[in-house]
Amino acid sequence: MSKKYDVELITDKNGKPMPQYYDAEENLMKPITSDNKDFPNEIDVSNLPSDYPDTAVKAELESIKQTQSEILERLDGEFNTRLSGSIAEYMWLHSDVEPTPKESRAIGVRIEEDNSMTTLYWNGSSWNEVA
Repeated sequence: MSKKYDVELITDKNGKPMPQYYDAEENLMKPITSDNKDFPNEIDVSNLPSDYPDTAVKAELESIKQTQSEILERLDGEFNTRLSGSIAEYMWLHSDVEPTPKESRAIGVRIEEDNSMTTLYWNGSSWNEVA
């Protein structure tokens, strides 16, 4: 007695499998054609696993959608940003009180009365003109 499904597949002239179904009574593959009157109207799918992969895929998709929604919601809000290894920048008018940076280094631009700009650097305790 031959094993179930231990049959030759029907192939086209290039060796590729063609549309076909398994006939259990004759233990062979038969082609599916538009004029094939003996093609079964119902196909047995009782051998599928109880947790078919579509269930897991749908659950994962819903999880991805939820995460995406949360990310988009956060993108609409404000961000508290902390940069490390960067130099803070300041700009002020000549008539303003000079800012006192918290950082040990900073760069600044003071807008003078004649609208020219003076570039300064903060050395940790005072502003100094860039030569």
